[in-house]
Amino acid sequence: MGTQKELMLRNGQLWRISTDPGPPPGKDRWGACVLASVTDMSFSDADLAARAAVEGRCPAIAVIGPNAEAVHDYIDEIVESKGASDVLTTFNSGANGLEEALSMLDAGLSGRGPIYAFSNPPSFVENGLRNMGFIAGEKP
Repeated sequence: MGTQKELMLRNGQLWRISTDPGPPPGKDRWGACVLASVTDMSFSDADLAARAAVEGRCPAIAVIGPNAEAVHDYIDEIVESKGASDVLTTFNSGANGLEEALSMLDAGLSGRGPIYAFSNPPSFVENGLRNMGFIAGEKP
């Protein structure tokens, strides 16, 4: 099991940031699942998020990284083949990809519940949240 950290955002969202792709199997429900990496992700990195979406435990998936569109398309294939048409998926890449995705999640893209975020490297998502002034009790 990799590193995990929980952060409370100023909008009341609880984020669990992990170095493990996920979320983990189980009954936990998530407001959204985030897959964020500064390097290309393998399709297997998306399997748990796609499974959680199909099971109704993750209503939105945001993919951020150099090959975000390909990983997003892979997730869409799985979700659509299982008939989970109510799952929202999005992808962002490029220099502002992380900031664009975090802004969408902050604006309400996610459902109710905590956010599960896979982050490679571990500091990638946390630094993005911090730089945008989203962490509760901190100023940008």
